[in-house]
Amino acid sequence: MAQEMHINLIKEFSEDQKDNDYIILTSFCFDPYFFDKYLFHKIRANNPESEVLVLIDGEQYTKSLEKFTNETGRNYHLIPIYINRGVFHPKIALFVSKRRKEVTIYVASSNLTLPGFTRNAEIVTKIQYDSNYLDKNAHSIKDFFMSLINKKYIRDEKSIIMLNQALDSFPIGNEINENIEYEFIHNIDNPILAEMMKLVNSSFSYEAILLAPFFAPDESIIKEMMRYININKIVIALPKNRHNLVDPSQYISYFNQNNINYNFYEATFSADDSRIFHSKLIYLKNKMHYLLVGSPNITRAALLRNGEKGNIECAILFKGKNAESLIENINLVEIKDWDVLTDLEIDEDILDSSPKNLKIYSAEFNDIERSLRLIIEPVEGDLSVCIMRDNEKEPLNKYIPYLNGDELKFKIPGGIPNEVIISSKEKSARFRVYYDRNYFFRNLPRNKESFKQITDRLSNDFTIDLSDIHAMIIGLARRNQEFKENINLDDDIKSNEKGRNREPLMKPGKIHQSSSIISHIHKMNRLYQALCFNIKQRRDYQDPNLDENEGDSHEEIPVELSRDRSDKLDIDLDKFINFVDNILIQSVYLSEEKNKNNIIVQCQSIFIDAILKGYHIALKEQHFEHVEKILKNNLSKIDRKEISKDSSIKLFKRLLSINYCYNQMIHTQFMSDIFLYSDLINSDAYYCVKEYIINHQRNYCTNESIFLLKDFQDHFCSLMTFVFSPSDIGQGSVDLVQAMIKTEDQEFIDFIGMILIKLKYGPWGQKKGCGRFSLLTPRKKIEAMKYDLSIFSPKQLEYLTDFLTESMQRDRITHSQ
Repeated sequence: MAQEMHINLIKEFSEDQKDNDYIILTSFCFDPYFFDKYLFHKIRANNPESEVLVLIDGEQYTKSLEKFTNETGRNYHLIPIYINRGVFHPKIALFVSKRRKEVTIYVASSNLTLPGFTRNAEIVTKIQYDSNYLDKNAHSIKDFFMSLINKKYIRDEKSIIMLNQALDSFPIGNEINENIEYEFIHNIDNPILAEMMKLVNSSFSYEAILLAPFFAPDESIIKEMMRYININKIVIALPKNRHNLVDPSQYISYFNQNNINYNFYEATFSADDSRIFHSKLIYLKNKMHYLLVGSPNITRAALLRNGEKGNIECAILFKGKNAESLIENINLVEIKDWDVLTDLEIDEDILDSSPKNLKIYSAEFNDIERSLRLIIEPVEGDLSVCIMRDNEKEPLNKYIPYLNGDELKFKIPGGIPNEVIISSKEKSARFRVYYDRNYFFRNLPRNKESFKQITDRLSNDFTIDLSDIHAMIIGLARRNQEFKENINLDDDIKSNEKGRNREPLMKPGKIHQSSSIISHIHKMNRLYQALCFNIKQRRDYQDPNLDENEGDSHEEIPVELSRDRSDKLDIDLDKFINFVDNILIQSVYLSEEKNKNNIIVQCQSIFIDAILKGYHIALKEQHFEHVEKILKNNLSKIDRKEISKDSSIKLFKRLLSINYCYNQMIHTQFMSDIFLYSDLINSDAYYCVKEYIINHQRNYCTNESIFLLKDFQDHFCSLMTFVFSPSDIGQGSVDLVQAMIKTEDQEFIDFIGMILIKLKYGPWGQKKGCGRFSLLTPRKKIEAMKYDLSIFSPKQLEYLTDFLTESMQRDRITHSQ
């Protein structure tokens, strides 16, 4: 229901609004520094999983560009709305909680600026809906936002998806209250004043009060009101020294001609006269009281035109005596000397403007495809596009010879694009590129992404950090909760246990509640930060380059206390490893995807990434042993026939990253059941795996930033010995030789040759000096091929000869090669 009392917007937005799923804000003006540095972080802290969308006027977006911070439009959607002949002027805020089935709506006169939230005197209407209360205005509010989409004012796809999800999450009341004392009005289709007058009882004669900082230069607004109702007295209330009506002569002439009593007053806020009115209102008083408040000024663009010919506005019309209470907050002092009044610096209602800026509606970066998609207004002629990227000194420049259509798409070879500049012969524009890694993970419960999509993202994004991993875990856990509501988990588990041979999955533990998950993750995060601090202390203590004068101070560092924290983290990290595994196993059980074998392989890739990309700095030998044990347990009975090549290669990459990047020797016996050697002994697969390992090492292993090719091949080829099985080692050896013959790439030749070495002498240079298989059959198969030795290069022949030689000594090729 609507409220019209004193309200503190800062407190409402940054403290009172918590745990919402969607936050939609609209504004004419936008203050990037105020929003980024003060308001947004407070909103995000109380709404960690929310999607935030800010819609502002297109021309004001351009004017604000020079004030953008590094954060502006990056972790929230900032979308300009371009209006044909007016401005985008509504001030609405939606806070939607899907889980609580609640929505809070603020319809105001205040912009997203520091004055709008602090110094100005503004009017804000707060409306709250839940499953116990809903009125017909909820439909009007949803219609306003849907019209922005349907009429293509919003063309950014992610914003459209978010808005649709938010509106679909409005509560569904048992009964819709039709007998209410207020109406939500917007002018996308019909003018505000015409909509208002449909609701006003025309049988009365009214006293009218009009308050706004902006007025039409003539009597056109009042003249239009008189077409619907009789007005016997009019009060024009102007914010003190903050309005545009410096010449009231046309108003006075009209009032005198029509025998209307009138007064011109300065308006101040009764509670604090230092606060200047930015409020807008039309008050009609008689036996019935009507009060229109919201964004519309007393101008033609705001009140007399619809969205196609004027501004876009929205307002609340209160009906009944309660409307009178707001007027009591206004002090009115008669204006006697018009010469002392000053004009406003900014006119909010510029009409018929012809912007020289190119309209950019959307800039979406796809980090999986590494492509940037732009939607712009149709342009005749050639375009130049300059793309700035994070951590890249040189921009990416593109030339587009005559654009046919309104969509541009570019491949981005490196870095994350943060801003784009587009220029044509007559127009140009800058646009901030939205990119929030957490978006994908926060939306797991909403969008029901497949496990393949999750592994694809984890495979391609090497900027993912601890916060992203936590968002993913919370998202999966909440998705499990939602799935559980639709099935009987206990019956499903019993069914799987009866057919255990057909569905070799672990029994998951209980479905975790979201509150306990967040609490657990906060605890892990605190411990992780303690470890980082501990590591920094030890590095500082050991740093020989420290100033000698400060050396004594390092003896006082509580190293032992830090070690205690580290030991505590070791224990809790093991618990966390189990925690992640349990959530993923739950996800497999509850998934609607049919091929459980393939899903569980994909989940093991996700499991490894959650540990390596989230806690790489904290991992020790015991944790890798723990991970290996879980992998064996989960993958021991997987049917290889049901696993896709893509899923198996992605898992192999991650096993190799454990071995190479962290110097481990995980070689579990399930490997020959999960992987096919034929998938991994071609050059495309080899270089794909190599690229993955290089990226992982570069981004997560700062102390081992130099890629060592021989070590990489040693680990890769050692793992390959566990991919072969006794049943395929014969043909596999022949395939290895043929793969080596077909290439002239010396690096790939060394890779294949190293596999042959490992098959003969054993993985990782084992002391026993023999491989895992008898090579009698493989040698016979190779000799039966009767290769022409002249086709072999000296290096190829060296590898082949060594493999075919029965001697267990490495005569020519050593492990170091």
